[in-house]
Amino acid sequence: MMVHDNHLFSQQREFSISLRTRTLSNNGYGNNHQNTKKEDYDPQKISRNAVVKAIAGNTFITAIKFAAYITSGSATLLAETCHSLIDSLNQGLLYLGIKQSAKTPDQKYQYGYGRARYFYSLVSALGIWWIGSFSVMYNGIQTLIHPPSHHTHPKITDIATGTEHHNVLVPTSDMIEKDSWSYMFLNSFLPDQMVTTMMCHYGLVTPIVLLISFVIDGGVLLSVIKDLREEKPKGMGIFQYMKSIQDPMVLAVLLEDLAACLGVVIAFAGIGMSVYTDNLIYDSVASLAIGGLLGLVSLSLIQLNRNYLIGRSIDSKMEAKIRDILMKRESIEAVYAIQSQWLSPTSFSVTIEVDFNGYYFCKVLKELGYEKEFIKKSKDVKELMKLLNWYTEDVTKAMEREIIDIEDDIRSHIPEATFIELEPSSSMTGFRIVEYMLSDSRK
Repeated sequence: MMVHDNHLFSQQREFSISLRTRTLSNNGYGNNHQNTKKEDYDPQKISRNAVVKAIAGNTFITAIKFAAYITSGSATLLAETCHSLIDSLNQGLLYLGIKQSAKTPDQKYQYGYGRARYFYSLVSALGIWWIGSFSVMYNGIQTLIHPPSHHTHPKITDIATGTEHHNVLVPTSDMIEKDSWSYMFLNSFLPDQMVTTMMCHYGLVTPIVLLISFVIDGGVLLSVIKDLREEKPKGMGIFQYMKSIQDPMVLAVLLEDLAACLGVVIAFAGIGMSVYTDNLIYDSVASLAIGGLLGLVSLSLIQLNRNYLIGRSIDSKMEAKIRDILMKRESIEAVYAIQSQWLSPTSFSVTIEVDFNGYYFCKVLKELGYEKEFIKKSKDVKELMKLLNWYTEDVTKAMEREIIDIEDDIRSHIPEATFIELEPSSSMTGFRIVEYMLSDSRK
């Protein structure tokens, strides 16, 4: 008997050490299992790279757009300068959110800091709405209500000759050096009046700045799309993958750079129409359109972050996959409620009500030798009670071991399932032995 006791104690001790080791290794917010997807998988990589590239590009673009606005006085260029400045500041907030969300869980925030991404992204989206969209649209409305009958600019400089023109009221051909290379270049394919209007109101630097902005924003946008193509699951289209992205940082950069490219196109159109018609109202209309574009981007991001801050659940496909995994296990008879919520773009918590199969655990303990021991001690009440005590403890330990195996099984298929809680929930509310005795007494 002593040998068998030692065997049981040895198994229990081995299981306890294994459980303790597993618990300690999983304290890092469950990121260890992420390596099942890729050896070098880094859930922060795409968003971090996207935001850093966007900050660098937008800071440079803001500077050159502001310089172009100073030399031209264009309402459209002012809108575009505000657009790029707000993008730069907002992406700084996004980077702060990325850094904070990477912190490991602590006693105060036991589920981690993943939702910091959604908070900072929400602040960023509100910044686009209030500071960007409203201010740009206000400027456009003001220029529509009070359109300048004569465009006045304190100083215009011909970039080829350095000649300065002060307090220009009406664009006339005599205020531009017609032998300058800039005038002759434009006049080679545009009428004289259009060249005069463009150089007086906007200068040659304006279209160049807009073109540079388009190239930089487009480059960042294509770079982010390339990173997404590399990370998306096989067989899934890039647009389908974009719709499924939970990361507000990546979506913010995608939407802001897409809006930036569209904004440049709108600015080109507004300035082009103003030059073609010699009417600055198109410049104001383009400014309004850019403000509206900023508003659409901000509303999309606000809605996304609202959903995840409230606690959005996983989709039905992922829930069905979890149910499938559980029902394939011999230890589970039924799966009832599944409750979940996203904690960050790469992790969610899930609580699952399951009905465990008692016969499975009976079979497990039978293999440990309990059947023989029960037969031996069936006539000794004291020894039988001692054995029953061991049996109930080992049922609990067998269930603990099975729960850990189930969690590992789920995570091997769904790495984002960071926190998993299985709640026993039997369809039978009464105790089996009580029901048996009651039915036996009726016979």
